[in-house]
Amino acid sequence: MTENLEEKYKYMCKMVEQLSTTLGRAENLIAENKDLKDYIDNICGIIDAEMPLRYQDEWLEKCIKRGFYKQ
Repeated sequence: MTENLEEKYKYMCKMVEQLSTTLGRAENLIAENKDLKDYIDNICGIIDAEMPLRYQDEWLEKCIKRGFYKQ
């Protein structure tokens, strides 16, 4: 009986570890998604306000540095 409980405990520990890893990945995806939405919102504001092209150039430079766009 003790051996069976020990196996269950080890299995549960593995499950918790896997869930923790999955949740960490999900949190990273959520944060990345928020960043992307912020970048989209920024370019929309620049275009909507008809700001000078240098603002678009700055925005593009930031996107390239973040790896969102490759030339």
